[in-house]
Amino acid sequence: MSYTPNASEAKFLTVERFKYSRLETQAVIEKLKAANFADLALLDQIEKEDLFLKIRARSYRRCKVQFLVAIPIIFLGLVFKDEFSVFYLTTAIATYFLISSLFGLQSNKISKLEKKYSTNSTQNY
Repeated sequence: MSYTPNASEAKFLTVERFKYSRLETQAVIEKLKAANFADLALLDQIEKEDLFLKIRARSYRRCKVQFLVAIPIIFLGLVFKDEFSVFYLTTAIATYFLISSLFGLQSNKISKLEKKYSTNSTQNY
């Protein structure tokens, strides 16, 4: 006999789960799996989405750090380009990192709710 989730558990199976923490969602998913929930494919899909969200959030943070490091390196390279020729190479490499981080920031953009959710916040909204 398959288990039907109640209203408080059903909200964790929709996009509404972003209002809660990832740990709470995982606990409900494990409970539903143990109770023999009929739609196991939905639970697997939610787990995959959560994993991809975590990866996107990590990539976004890395790109943000890369962007913030590339800006001063480009500035220093442009200021000291007449002193040493190695600063041309430094400026070119930093420009490459700046452009790639801009694309990374744009492609991995997540909402504030998703950001809180991916960082395991336990605060309800």
